[in-house]
Amino acid sequence: MHWFYTEDIEGGLARFDAQSAHHIVRVLRHRVGDLLYWTDGRGKVYEGVLKVANARGAVAEVRRIEEWCKPWRGTIHMGICLLKQRVRMEWLVEKLTEIGVDAIHLLHCHHCERTEVRVEKLRLRAQTAALQSLKARFPAVYDVKGLDEFLSLGVDVRLIAHCRDGALPAMGEVLDERLGESYGVLIGPEGDFSADEIEEAAARGWVGVRLGGSRLRSETAALVACTALHLLAVGD
Repeated sequence: MHWFYTEDIEGGLARFDAQSAHHIVRVLRHRVGDLLYWTDGRGKVYEGVLKVANARGAVAEVRRIEEWCKPWRGTIHMGICLLKQRVRMEWLVEKLTEIGVDAIHLLHCHHCERTEVRVEKLRLRAQTAALQSLKARFPAVYDVKGLDEFLSLGVDVRLIAHCRDGALPAMGEVLDERLGESYGVLIGPEGDFSADEIEEAAARGWVGVRLGGSRLRSETAALVACTALHLLAVGD
């Protein structure tokens, strides 16, 4: 099954832009009368019949609308410090979206070598990954902010993964005692957080956790943490 995306839905008709129309008509070879599925990216799944199909655009008539039920409980906020390589950042956003998150916060901290990123490109990467993994609500990808702002995030469970303390509890141990409706997971950059950043996070209620016995790249750590959260706390 293929899902498409458009927010241009009015009067029972959904209009797809030229790029989507090309994929619908030229790539997948849909024709007038074919059944289509699409989402508005905000939680609704539409079923309809293709009424116009050409290279300039496509139009479908809405037949059915459903609310999408996400396959995890609660709200997941991933705080990701900027990675040095752009391609690794894009790959990470894609994979986090496939696993399932509600928000990705792009952060700049002391050891980040990159200070900015093309946020719109990351949002498009998240949109594509959501459609491919049949998710009708796209994760929010926020503009780059300082670490201090993310530390103030109002979530029930606050976790920070780092390597500076060999005696940190495993993520599962912490989650056994701390469950809630919203989760914040903070992942550092190459080179980890500074000692001052870890101290500040602890002072503001963020609990340090370890993600196994191996030293992980930042993007690997983010995926391990997100997957563990699904398996241990929020998955059905």
